[in-house]
Amino acid sequence: MELCFNEMTVMKNGALPEDIALCAQAGFSAVELRKGTLLRYLRGGGTLEALRQTLEEQHVRAASLNALESVSFQTKAGGRMLRELSEWCFAACRVLGCDCMEVIASFHVPEGTSATAICRETADSLLRLSDAAADYGVRLALEFMAVPGSSVRTFAQCAEILEAVDRANVGMLLDTWHFCAGGSRPEELSALRGDRLFMVHVSDCPARAPFTAQRAESYWPGEGDAPLEELLRSVRATGYDGPCSVEVMDPNVLALPAGDAIRRAAETMISAGRVTVNGQIAQLGAQADPETDVICIDGRPLPSRAPKRYIMLNKPRGYVTTMHDEHGRKTVADLVASLGERLYPVGRLDLDSEGLLILTNDGEIANCLMHPSHEIPKTYEVDVAGGDLAVAA
Repeated sequence: MELCFNEMTVMKNGALPEDIALCAQAGFSAVELRKGTLLRYLRGGGTLEALRQTLEEQHVRAASLNALESVSFQTKAGGRMLRELSEWCFAACRVLGCDCMEVIASFHVPEGTSATAICRETADSLLRLSDAAADYGVRLALEFMAVPGSSVRTFAQCAEILEAVDRANVGMLLDTWHFCAGGSRPEELSALRGDRLFMVHVSDCPARAPFTAQRAESYWPGEGDAPLEELLRSVRATGYDGPCSVEVMDPNVLALPAGDAIRRAAETMISAGRVTVNGQIAQLGAQADPETDVICIDGRPLPSRAPKRYIMLNKPRGYVTTMHDEHGRKTVADLVASLGERLYPVGRLDLDSEGLLILTNDGEIANCLMHPSHEIPKTYEVDVAGGDLAVAA
């Protein structure tokens, strides 16, 4: 399975794009982006294209966007807002190269609603979302949650809903904490098709009667009582080989600096024997050089890093400063396509403007130049046809 980190674990102290660089340094090849953290990044002046550039430069894949909540039992007004939000999320996923969106059923179900009615309503809601998601190449991963108020609480209930939906782009998100806290057993996974499982979250939980564990009792793998080894073996037996994402909700973990939490998450994977160096199981504290050693996670080699490239481009008029244009206009990507690698513009010039534009695959430099928090001074000289030279800083 693919080693992944969930930004929910650093929701208090995490930030983009810094979390991505930290994940790369810790050995994660994928990250689950948190919707709230993404919006905070965008409000601060960041862009989706710059973030995708960072992901590609760091060789970290955006495995999922977390999450669309309360997708079922919506009012008319609430349904309209959900459609607008989901459309934006799906569009963001496409820009970021992310093909999966986590979805969560409602926590506000009318009293007396039967299990059959919950299944039917949730399935209908997913079918509507599925149509919109398909236009963007996005899959929907339904998470069942063994917490008070959740309308979809168990693995069996989630599997029943997916059977009713029966769409290729609608599957399950299996969280080991919710699986065990809700009383589900590893042997139940034998009935699940591997292509129906889109995402796995990993954390540990204490031994409790079903539905009595508190969400704050979500621990690092190996620090609770859940049968994680048996459960993950059963997951692999379904044929699943996708992201295995570390998500811990322990308040003590949430209070950690993002770098400490991400490194600790990587250490739990090393302790579990999932990391090898030159064919040998890695030990905590051991040294390895990614340039000369073969480092594998669950048998997968860590991706190599491309050399950093910086291009000073004299952008001509008639080109849009983007890597892809939905209206079919010429883009700056066309001008550097012969280089054979993906570069991103730092800032932008309008369609009818010409002049200097920097393109690079170095996400750290791009973010430093563009994000307002770094306060990089910029001077623009604009030559207006029929007028005098205007200078603005």
